[in-house]
Amino acid sequence: MTNQIEIPHNFSFRDYQKSLWQASFEKRRLIYIWHRRAGKDLFALNRLLYAMVFEQVGTYWHIFPTYAQGKKSIWQETDLSGRKYIDYIPSQLIKQKNESELKITLKNGSIYQIVGSDNPDNLRGAGIKGCCFSEYAEQDPRAWETIEPMLRATGGFALFNFTPKGQNHSYELFNMAQKLQDTWHTEIKTVEDTKAIDLKELEQVKNELILRNKALDFFNQEYYCSFTNPIEGAYYSDLIQDLEKKGRIGKFEYERNLPVYTFWDLGVGDSTAIWFAQFIGNEVRIIDYFEDNGKGLNYYIKELKNKVYVYERHYAPHDIQVREFSNGKSRIDTALELGLRFNIAPRLSIDDGIDAVRAILTKCYFNEETTGAGLNVLRNYKKEFDFKNNTFKLQPKKDWASHGSDAFRYLAVSYRNDFGRTQQLPDRAIDYHFKF
Repeated sequence: MTNQIEIPHNFSFRDYQKSLWQASFEKRRLIYIWHRRAGKDLFALNRLLYAMVFEQVGTYWHIFPTYAQGKKSIWQETDLSGRKYIDYIPSQLIKQKNESELKITLKNGSIYQIVGSDNPDNLRGAGIKGCCFSEYAEQDPRAWETIEPMLRATGGFALFNFTPKGQNHSYELFNMAQKLQDTWHTEIKTVEDTKAIDLKELEQVKNELILRNKALDFFNQEYYCSFTNPIEGAYYSDLIQDLEKKGRIGKFEYERNLPVYTFWDLGVGDSTAIWFAQFIGNEVRIIDYFEDNGKGLNYYIKELKNKVYVYERHYAPHDIQVREFSNGKSRIDTALELGLRFNIAPRLSIDDGIDAVRAILTKCYFNEETTGAGLNVLRNYKKEFDFKNNTFKLQPKKDWASHGSDAFRYLAVSYRNDFGRTQQLPDRAIDYHFKF
């Protein structure tokens, strides 16, 4: 059957796409940073289809920041001719199409599925043979950490496409990949490279953005693939960029003569995030960050014990006092039984907490080696976008950056309440005992 159907099916490569197609047979890891409307996802769909038919029979994932975004971008989206993206998979090859799971099973047993990366733990154990991370700059970086071992085991490939969103985890991955050209392929293609958008139309786009009060930095990001623009709608990315310029993100190690304070956001069935800080004079030293999900309090307390720090106090939000229906206990009681006494962070509105974070960041120094994941979280914490009204909402977006940013907000409001003064070195080290 397949030798009677041309794969890719009803798809013609644009000139600038041909080199990436060739590279995808030579390398197993590929990053392609193309400007907006350059055909990133349609290319990926056809590359995954080719592998499903002619390479390894198996499961292939098209991964988006969220399941809903994937459904809109591939399952429902149409090209300029009105053809649905999903119809580039020939109907003659399809055994079953599952609308609820966004999954297509071919007659040869291969599976194409659209998934979201907003809960990385859900991606474990699938044994996929290939995938594409679409708009990777907006995805939870832990998704790649979860999937990479599976691809090593299966010999599978991974594509990453995005337009830049500041110097976040996607920028770091791109820089790493450029140093590993034996195994990674990287490319950046702007509108000048592709000629995919007419210059008159491009000028019109620029003028419309200006009328919408969009800075030219945004235009350069979307069409010239610039990494210098802070993430649009982000609360703290410009402040963190300023810290980098001032040399406040670097090597600032644990001061052994001072105690460590921790600040938690405790998820229920999802992520728990913990910041580790020391206060030295008027400086706030951020020395560590830890986040995981699907674990109990006992797990996180053991993680604290395994670190070398000497702890003074631990802060959590007010809802840690809420009693659970199952056993009538609150998590603050459970933690105390496990040897950890929590203080309650001041209860302020999210807006007041964000203002407190902005204020404290001017005092912060981050140890880059141990807080890199947390810095990515703070860079990517942003407002929810209202697509209907084409503007940002007043509240933060709930995504992979929320838990770490909430924990840092508790750090900021607690500092303002309890630590806004010079701290002296203690007379002796504080020995904090844990019980399990």
